[in-house]
Amino acid sequence: MRKGYLFLWLFALVWSTGCSSSWSFQKIDVQKKIAGSTNFEDFREVTESKQVERVVALLKEADWQTMKVDMARYADYQLDIQLKNDEGSDTQFVRYLLWVEANGERLELTKGTDQYVKIQGADAKELYELLTGNVNKEREF
Repeated sequence: MRKGYLFLWLFALVWSTGCSSSWSFQKIDVQKKIAGSTNFEDFREVTESKQVERVVALLKEADWQTMKVDMARYADYQLDIQLKNDEGSDTQFVRYLLWVEANGERLELTKGTDQYVKIQGADAKELYELLTGNVNKEREF
């Protein structure tokens, strides 16, 4: 009977480690709101791994709140962060909506229906520049 338990334990261990895969961030698709519309158009694709990792780090470090928000206007940008498992067999997207204030020095983001964050200062400016490619430029709206 002990051999049966040992076999089951070893099988479960091998199966769980063999089936677990880690996820990596591949790219960020940035879409910009079309002026006078509620639709978005392709704007920029962030594919350089250090930039993608930095954007993800800034979003993870932010102080996200669980709350539903009702914004006064439509989002300025829509972000889709693509994750791919290391085996390459599965791809997922995480969508964020982004509102920009003060030329990128204040950002508000939502994730899903109940996650909200406001980012200000240097982090907001860096995130805005990474996502839009606008370095020290005036807001394009």
